[in-house]
Amino acid sequence: LTASQTGDANFNAAINVSQLININAADTDGVDDLIENAVPNADGLGFGDGDGNGVLDSTESNVASFVAHNGMDYFTVKSSFPLSNLNVSMEPLTGLTEDVTFPYDFLGFTLNGLSAGELAVVEIYIPYNVLINSYWKQGNDTRWLNMATNIDQIGVVKTKITLQLVEGGNYDSDSNATTLTDPGAAGVTTY
Repeated sequence: LTASQTGDANFNAAINVSQLININAADTDGVDDLIENAVPNADGLGFGDGDGNGVLDSTESNVASFVAHNGMDYFTVKSSFPLSNLNVSMEPLTGLTEDVTFPYDFLGFTLNGLSAGELAVVEIYIPYNVLINSYWKQGNDTRWLNMATNIDQIGVVKTKITLQLVEGGNYDSDSNATTLTDPGAAGVTTY
């Protein structure tokens, strides 16, 4: 955990999940199996299956579950591509003109094995919150955009946010032609 002094205009705190723990990740996503096995199931009836597909997240390279800054909330990211570089952070916001609040951490992850221009559908599962109505990313041109294509409540346990991201597009924050890096955050936007 790195942080500057509270109240500092440039406050930034970040946790890189793979650096926090002794990695024991058989699925190659970089998140320790013990952490992934502790995520509440999507149906609220058990642990280890944050996306509710009936398979432990710790055995899937395209699904990763990890814990928030507060040590209590879990996030799950699912894609059709292998995941790596999972992290949570409290980012300083610059250039956001919309009236939006971020009740949870900013999430970061990398999708691997894409081709230039390829579309990736990503599902992000966060704690249940009926107020969530957006997922914001800052583009390489510094503009902010609500990237959520769909937001669903999963019972009374989780909120699922669906994104469509393009390798090499304006909202891919790396310059690698085969990976797509995504920092962003679920938001409550007043329209």
